[in-house]
Amino acid sequence: MGPVDIAIARAAGAEHLSGELGYTAYERTTIRPSLSVTGLAGGYQGGGNKAVIPARALAKLNLRLVPDQDPRQILQKVTPHIARHVPAGIRASVEDAVGVQPVQLNRGSAALRGRRRADERSGPRLSCCGNGGTIAAVSDIQRRLEIPVVLLGFVLPDARLHTPNENLHLPTFFQAIETSIWLMVEFARSEARAG
Repeated sequence: MGPVDIAIARAAGAEHLSGELGYTAYERTTIRPSLSVTGLAGGYQGGGNKAVIPARALAKLNLRLVPDQDPRQILQKVTPHIARHVPAGIRASVEDAVGVQPVQLNRGSAALRGRRRADERSGPRLSCCGNGGTIAAVSDIQRRLEIPVVLLGFVLPDARLHTPNENLHLPTFFQAIETSIWLMVEFARSEARAG
């Protein structure tokens, strides 16, 4: 394991990391396709013990897709896979809550070059890294409007994203504002050069 993988394992409290061979833990958790169980529910949820076998259980899954994967096709593959692994006498159904077309930002695009220049003007060097997420608007903007999309994330490793203790470091917040202003300046300059 490399230093980043060791840091990921330490943050997760894990002694060993597993996953798709040939990719770092960072790549596996950000830019590679994945299936994650994000919620489980079933049976008695209150305090104390109950010897009740639940009649119903629920698992919430999140499938991160990458370019060239279609949400409908993936769902058509996952659904029979789950059905094949359900024990005899148990019924399973799969509901599609949100299907978003994956996008990949062109790291060499003028928009991302402008973002790097904006980063440089706003203060300490920010990292521009690949990451995965489900933001339907990004997919719609890129596919329907055919314009470049730039995503800005201003968090530190201990920001605890999407958890009860999520936080944003105030100096980083102010740098984010300044970077966003410089990014608008870069876009305006780019438009002026193109026009």
